[in-house]
Amino acid sequence: MNLNYIDPIIVEGEKIVEILPEDVAEDDMKWAPSVVVYVVGVTSSIGAMERFIIEQGPFATKPVVLYHSDGYFVVSFANEEERDKVLCAGPHYLLKRPIIMKPWCLEFNFKEEILSSP
Repeated sequence: MNLNYIDPIIVEGEKIVEILPEDVAEDDMKWAPSVVVYVVGVTSSIGAMERFIIEQGPFATKPVVLYHSDGYFVVSFANEEERDKVLCAGPHYLLKRPIIMKPWCLEFNFKEEILSSP
């Protein structure tokens, strides 16, 4: 393993960290087959969301459901085909409430995309 030292970047007395795309490419690929899910008007439990996702069809590997403290879920599938199968099966409802579901992307910002309206 070859280690390289990189001098810190200091701007106005503050250290700046530079993250190169190749440093996070592997993590980006890990999250590519994921969706962001928000149940409108109600906070659902992880168990309820897991049951909802499992009902969407057979999966090669059980999808992983993660809850974010802002009130939305990230569901990670084994591959993009399984993700797309769930995305295209909508419209979706949970607890008689509509679900907003979209593919995960690196620039996702819950407050800007979900909690605002045009």
